[in-house]
Amino acid sequence: MLHLNASLLPPYFPARLGTPVQRGQLDGEEGGSRLPRYEAWREGFDHGILAERPEAAVLDELLRVGDGLTLILGEPGAGKSRLLEHWAGRTRPAAPGYGVLVPLLLPLRHLKGQSSLVDPALRGPALADALWALGEPGADVPTNGRCFRPLWLLDGLDELPADPPLRDWLKRLPSLPGVMVATCRTAVWQAAELGSAPRPRQIETIMPLRPGRERIDFLRPALGPNAETLAAQLDAQPALSPLAGNPMLLQLAALLWAEDPGRLPASRDQFYRRAVAALWHRRVLPEARDRTRERDRVLVRLADRMGPGAEVEKGCWRTAWTIPVPPKS
Repeated sequence: MLHLNASLLPPYFPARLGTPVQRGQLDGEEGGSRLPRYEAWREGFDHGILAERPEAAVLDELLRVGDGLTLILGEPGAGKSRLLEHWAGRTRPAAPGYGVLVPLLLPLRHLKGQSSLVDPALRGPALADALWALGEPGADVPTNGRCFRPLWLLDGLDELPADPPLRDWLKRLPSLPGVMVATCRTAVWQAAELGSAPRPRQIETIMPLRPGRERIDFLRPALGPNAETLAAQLDAQPALSPLAGNPMLLQLAALLWAEDPGRLPASRDQFYRRAVAALWHRRVLPEARDRTRERDRVLVRLADRMGPGAEVEKGCWRTAWTIPVPPKS
């Protein structure tokens, strides 16, 4: 049985990626059928019409094309980082040699505090050397990346230092040699003021887990035969079913369900209350667990700064953070 001491890191689950399709591309479809239109993610943006592909097909295509930037969009918890980790493992060579494709996984939050990287004149091989030194090329790979054909797996454009702005980074990244993939939160990308910065060659969106079989398969490693029970309960609750398309939130639902088998929160408000309480109890040091007032003040300030979200029912945005602490075990 899964319990609250289990890891919250969702297991890797093969993603489906959605490629934006122009409306004019639909006219020649066989039988006049239209590609499916999906609900926007909970961050509130409509991605339009998306043609789905397995993530493996997208990786094969970008390696075949061999240049440009492929951008992977998704909300927090959609699986962007896990996807890049999977691609790094899939493309990492058994024996790196001169000219061999070598993935460089780089969480872009590592660039914070690296003042030398702010210089707009830092481009091309010099920029590549600086980024390679901060990334994770894997074991047995020399620190000098110039010997290889790099596959840049840049995780989190939304976590880049605010100065310089994202548009300036987009002007410099094309100077890197090799193939580039970057991830970004959908909301950040859609709100960014990019000006004349170069646009990605391809934009893909991580699609939510479908109700039914896909969510069952995701839950099965943690819950075993109980995966079908939880998936059915989530699908039957209109308030929670959209949340379950997000792997991280589905993992949280599994943790809460395992804590109290057979009983799920009745609303999103209750879901967030219980989830925050459970995370606080398992992640915070025992001596700090009673500092709930300080926690609630921080969460209320965060809620005010973010503004009302589509995922929270009207009127419960602030009150959702008044959360009781679970009893000590």
